[in-house]
Amino acid sequence: MIANKSFRLRHGVKRCLSVINGPAFTPKEWTTDQLLMRAVEKMPDCKQAIFDLFATEFTYQETHEVAEKFAAGLLAAGLKPGDKVAVWGPNQPEWYIMKWATAKVVSLNPLYTVPELEYAMNKVGAKALVCPKELGPLNYHAALTSLIPDLDSQDKFNIKSSALPDLKTVIYYTCYEEVGGVIRWDELEEMGSDKNVTEVRSIKVDPYSNSNIQFTSGTTGRPKAAGLSHYGLVNNAISVSANANKYANLTVPGESKILNCLPLYHVFSYLGGSMWGAHSFQTNVYPTPGFNADAALNSIAEHKCTSILGTPTMMVDIVNSPIVKDLDIRIGLQWAVLGGSPVSKVLVKRAKETIGCDVTIVYGMTENSGGTFQTPMGKPDATDVLETVGEAYQGVQAKILDKDGNTVPKGTIGELCTKGYFVFNGYINDEEKTKESFTEDGFFKTGDLAMLREDGMIKITGREKDLIIRGGENIQPTEIEDFINEMPEVKATYVFGVPSKRLDEEVAAYIDLNENASITEDDVIAHCKNGLARFKHPKYIKFEDTFPLTTTGKVQKFLLQKQAMEDFPSLKDEIEE
Repeated sequence: MIANKSFRLRHGVKRCLSVINGPAFTPKEWTTDQLLMRAVEKMPDCKQAIFDLFATEFTYQETHEVAEKFAAGLLAAGLKPGDKVAVWGPNQPEWYIMKWATAKVVSLNPLYTVPELEYAMNKVGAKALVCPKELGPLNYHAALTSLIPDLDSQDKFNIKSSALPDLKTVIYYTCYEEVGGVIRWDELEEMGSDKNVTEVRSIKVDPYSNSNIQFTSGTTGRPKAAGLSHYGLVNNAISVSANANKYANLTVPGESKILNCLPLYHVFSYLGGSMWGAHSFQTNVYPTPGFNADAALNSIAEHKCTSILGTPTMMVDIVNSPIVKDLDIRIGLQWAVLGGSPVSKVLVKRAKETIGCDVTIVYGMTENSGGTFQTPMGKPDATDVLETVGEAYQGVQAKILDKDGNTVPKGTIGELCTKGYFVFNGYINDEEKTKESFTEDGFFKTGDLAMLREDGMIKITGREKDLIIRGGENIQPTEIEDFINEMPEVKATYVFGVPSKRLDEEVAAYIDLNENASITEDDVIAHCKNGLARFKHPKYIKFEDTFPLTTTGKVQKFLLQKQAMEDFPSLKDEIEE
């Protein structure tokens, strides 16, 4: 389903019903390359990206020049305009360049196993794979040769593989020796001729075509491949910029720096860091290939970063780092932009006390090209709305529907549905899933349960798929999580449903305690009695300090549910035969 090309929206909230229209906005028909060229023309010498561990940085001019050279190399290697190029690896300079070098990049999770890689590559029909040969414990070459055992004897310009039938080219970076069947990064850099460069410059890209193919996070099952258009990503970046300066000038062109904790492959980083940074002429700072709280803090101090981009889990690690008190990081640091999972009030308070920054919460998802709602930045009373995900970005249409597809009144919980320039083009090679994901009038069904407050702020109450139904009572895990998180000993809580023959589901809670803290299950239940109805009290409680995470720090609750079956053997008796 193609996003609407142009429209104007009237600012305001429809009276009584849960209908939201963001501020009026006429989207630009730009490609991501046009966004980059705008930055090159206006601020060519502004630093665009800094990779601290690799001692590498690019200005906007340098990014354009290097990306163009590698785009020419891809053509010389036999790839054609429109071919899908998959990039598989953690945060490194080469990943960053490749995202600007190709008009259609497929973002792969750097921790994919061999079966996951095979599934993703074949799902989208990727023609090329770009990755490090290896990095630390990650051996990408070993993974790839398990799928293509004879890779070293293959023609590197025309690979043939029964496991990956669409793949024609493999490109390795951080590779310093000849590898059969593979084009090295430095080799690709020199391959492009003047003719190839001329061809790159002449390619016409449709702004409504897919710029980036993102796989959904897989927190509930097998990932789907969402096609995100140039049009959606660019205009979302424009909207993020407008929102950042709505109440105060929080970004200074050529001076503001974003400490980007997120993996490059993820939509939050792709939009919130790279695209937003390019539109507002900011610098993205990447401390290490994978997230490390101490490295993040050192980068903030060294570069005097003005904002942090990350998930709540990452922020928990930052404020609890043992080195936080030894660094002068308050100079310039204004905001932490957090998203990806619920943000507790306790964390907001800790961030202000520990590193001196305020928190703004972004609501978004892969299918919406990143963010659609955000709590106000630079507004004195911003803390009053932190239990919400804030206001709609410009040009955002949204409504909240009941199970029958009717718009619910304000203050009523239903499924949040969105529409606008930012909505994805559909799931790649999955027309049925795409059709199921939209209402008849073209609104995308987010699967998130939400409520519209009287002040126009949206409150996310949970995921429809996470809803626990215990004896006919609907229970939102986030309500229980937020309440338990108020205990001073608790760092984070994860609540989910487990089987019950009698009640259908029971409540389970896995709790991560602060360092040196100690409480019992009885303490947790005693606390719950002070503010939660009895049917919301967890029956199964486990104190845990390690959790199955996606690379962006989202806890994979479906894996916790499997773990609970082992941690609580009696649950096996609750499964209906």
